[in-house]
Amino acid sequence: KKMRTIAKVNGSSYLKYDNVGVSQNWQSFVDYVMPNDNDIVIGADPDERPLNIGWVDAIKSVMDGDDKIAVASLFMTDHQKLIHRYPKTERIINGIRVWEMDKLINWALIGIKGSFLNKIDKIPFPEKAPKYGWLEHELYTLIIKHGYKWVILPDYLVKHTDYPQDNGTSKLYRAWKN
Repeated sequence: KKMRTIAKVNGSSYLKYDNVGVSQNWQSFVDYVMPNDNDIVIGADPDERPLNIGWVDAIKSVMDGDDKIAVASLFMTDHQKLIHRYPKTERIINGIRVWEMDKLINWALIGIKGSFLNKIDKIPFPEKAPKYGWLEHELYTLIIKHGYKWVILPDYLVKHTDYPQDNGTSKLYRAWKN
């Protein structure tokens, strides 16, 4: 009921379909909206909690500012110490600080550019994880293959609820996701 209200207030339609897996859900949505090259599809994940206001607008601003960004990701709090081990290039795009990374790390809530979606034709399906996960690894290969890049927005944090030591989700939920 709340989702329908949010959609109505924002002039949007409410769409519901069965949860058949991460890749499959993305593909179902992409098939439904048929994004043009200038569109940006931004995911919402029930086990990710954005900590900063304005993160959707920030993703849009960054992706509008660089046609070669395929994916923009929020910055996972759990990776704040780890990420500094990897080389990165810092840039400012439309007033938003981004890190371009050469390593696959820190996938969180993401936006995917329509031009990239149209180029790859289909969201990849990771056979090793038929329901949840590994989508990032499959996408990263396509990002590199097609000359795109992915960036992290380090000033827009997201906390993953998947860590029981941080009052996150249960071990049973983690087992289901795996």
